[in-house]
Amino acid sequence: MLDRFTGKKLWSIESNHGFIHNSVIAGDGILFCLDKLPQYLETKLRRRGEAPPPGSRLLYVDIRTGQILSEVTEDVFGTWLGYSSEHKLLLQATRPSRDMLNGETGNRMIVYKVSTKEKLWDKAIRYSNPRLSTMIKSFLRGKVSIC
Repeated sequence: MLDRFTGKKLWSIESNHGFIHNSVIAGDGILFCLDKLPQYLETKLRRRGEAPPPGSRLLYVDIRTGQILSEVTEDVFGTWLGYSSEHKLLLQATRPSRDMLNGETGNRMIVYKVSTKEKLWDKAIRYSNPRLSTMIKSFLRGKVSIC
């Protein structure tokens, strides 16, 4: 993390695999990021009959200090994160669209309650990029309790 005014390095974190660009987001003093292989490499390994290497993780990081607040290592599948400051919810999903790489299908979403890291919703569901925001709105309207 750099100070945007001085360019001074404030802190850094080493990745196990790499931070996916659509899955590094911030809100309410927390940096959320997925540390995993890009989807196209995971797809390539699976085609060869190989499993992706272990060590994928979803990190919650204090944006001021770089301290890891939480590390989720189960069900790390996505390539895209979304955060609702209003509802304090984090969404992990993929982002299927015509401009994305092959292998990025929309077939699952997980929503976490940020304060507890509790998985509120884990759905095997097919979607495409335009429907993503509609599905998030449906979730927030009460299809699933968020309290």
